[in-house]
Amino acid sequence: MEVHTSGLRKLFSITASGAATRRFSTGFEPDVVGHGQVKPESLVAFHKLLLDVGFCGLAPKERESAPGYIVITAGFPDVTCTVELPDRKWDKIPNAKRVIEAARKLEEEACAQGCLP
Repeated sequence: MEVHTSGLRKLFSITASGAATRRFSTGFEPDVVGHGQVKPESLVAFHKLLLDVGFCGLAPKERESAPGYIVITAGFPDVTCTVELPDRKWDKIPNAKRVIEAARKLEEEACAQGCLP
């Protein structure tokens, strides 16, 4: 699973083992990279949520004009797709809101021990 945030140039990713990486990039200075860990049960719950909300169906047919985008890529065997929505839409579409909130919780869990500022 990967979450790209265009406005902050942030990438948060989790592997199947629960190993998490968060990378901040300004484009001018070296990237700031940190590592954390997500519990297996948290990853299982996120996977179930993606199935429950029909995650791949959240992808719009056309790209909208927007100042910032959040892109979530899921790479589970039965949920493999990328959903790219304007920042504001993630909190306005009910099922998308459930996904972005769960992704934020995974990031909090992974970085609870201070993986990055």
